[in-house]
Amino acid sequence: MKIVDNPYKKEFVFDLYSRIYPKFKEYDKITRKKMLEKIIEFYSDYNNIIDMCTYREIKFLKRMANREEINYDDERFKFEKASLIKKMLVGYNEKYEYDFYDELKEPILLALSKVKMSGVKKKTELNEFLIGFYKVMGNFLIYPLINITSSLLKLDDRVVFDHVFNNKLFNYYVMIYDKYMEVYDKEVPIGLYIGYFHYEEELDEARKEYAIGGTQTFDLGEYINIFYDDFNFDNKIVKKFYKELMDLPFFGFTVLKPIRIFALLNKDRESLKDSIMNVPALINYPLGDFFKLMDQAMDEMPSGALNGMCPREYREKLKEQEEYEFKREIEYTGQKDACLGEMKAKGFYNLYFSLLEYVNNKYHVNTSVKKIYKQEQLDPNQLMPIIEYLFEDKEKIIDAYLKDNPHNFDSEDLEKVSKFKQGIREMFTIAKYEEDYTAVLSSDRVYMIKGLNSNIDEVIPYHDIPCIVTTSLFPYDGVIVYDGLLSTYPISMGTSFVKMVEKEYNEDMKYYHL
Repeated sequence: MKIVDNPYKKEFVFDLYSRIYPKFKEYDKITRKKMLEKIIEFYSDYNNIIDMCTYREIKFLKRMANREEINYDDERFKFEKASLIKKMLVGYNEKYEYDFYDELKEPILLALSKVKMSGVKKKTELNEFLIGFYKVMGNFLIYPLINITSSLLKLDDRVVFDHVFNNKLFNYYVMIYDKYMEVYDKEVPIGLYIGYFHYEEELDEARKEYAIGGTQTFDLGEYINIFYDDFNFDNKIVKKFYKELMDLPFFGFTVLKPIRIFALLNKDRESLKDSIMNVPALINYPLGDFFKLMDQAMDEMPSGALNGMCPREYREKLKEQEEYEFKREIEYTGQKDACLGEMKAKGFYNLYFSLLEYVNNKYHVNTSVKKIYKQEQLDPNQLMPIIEYLFEDKEKIIDAYLKDNPHNFDSEDLEKVSKFKQGIREMFTIAKYEEDYTAVLSSDRVYMIKGLNSNIDEVIPYHDIPCIVTTSLFPYDGVIVYDGLLSTYPISMGTSFVKMVEKEYNEDMKYYHL
């Protein structure tokens, strides 16, 4: 049995070829024969065969090598048979007998003689979670997932990093590419489950529509089930639905992919039900109870559009969030005296803008900006690179400023600028609005800060906190102030995050001075 004689369609061959060769030629620029040659060449390295297989698949190949009889309809090996056929490591003849292709038999047998099953098992455990996760989410940022995975599975970050970028089985299922993310204002590495390639834009739009922070609790068992079976059969409702679907008088497996896509996108199911009702074999079939069961089952299926939650969890989360936000809104009374006021704020701006102008003129940071000191309505985006430059070596720069004193400030004002050396610039979480202060969380403490001309709850409304911001904090007039510039991030925070922030605020020590 030769692989070149198998009647694989070109589309089928291209699907495998394009997954195993990162620099593959376009569909119209390569022949079916040439792709098969490249696939044979790839598998001629037995290490690639090992790396392309799960623990279960290697065991199945060993069964075949030992000439064990395997029935075509044996449900025990449904995953192994389907996946190995797609990878062209296994074929079957007109009698539905499984066998190795002549061109690949030697490297497969060599792989089976060299394989270390303990190593395959470890990689499989990692792939079960990672690929199962991508089957649920559709796409996800690479580096955050590396951190999540290393924490959940108790692995070194470097081990997970190497696996994600180099394991051939992972890269067979998940495509990694750089994608522009508005929240970061740059391109970042993201993974996309290849089976959902044509649905990514729709998925991104659905996430915006259902925007809710966070994901559900990570369920390793669920991801493993979904990796192998596409569905979590540990869920009794899902299992019952699958069985009844397969018992309908038509080929139920033809609707499995649409069900997965509808679950991924959390789409309205009416069009899916219409498609099923229009199947000729089902036109006169009573489907009312079946559709009720389908709704119940799909309410239990995790959705990428819902950040990994199933629709039932999403509805519960929304209800909890609405009740919690209503309670917070009623209890909130507003800030009263949480800013310096106009006169003191003007004094801060005079000193701060004098320093920024000095930095810009001396170090030529932003040549498009000429005047900052005593200027109004300045563009914050033009000031940001100057502020960032200041904080790269603020003590040295401030000492130079104090020596040069470009605007002839008196000793009292120079002493205030000297204290700017204690300033900090980083990402904070605005945690709570008190009557007299705004509480912002850093990585290890809570800073109680004042606004400048106005209270900060007039800048960022109460219902938008907690929120993540980047800003600069300085000591001024016996309190901590921010510099009047906040870079916010359009990230939706769930109730769990809000409660976590509240817990940190309540438990951590409060700092009123730098």
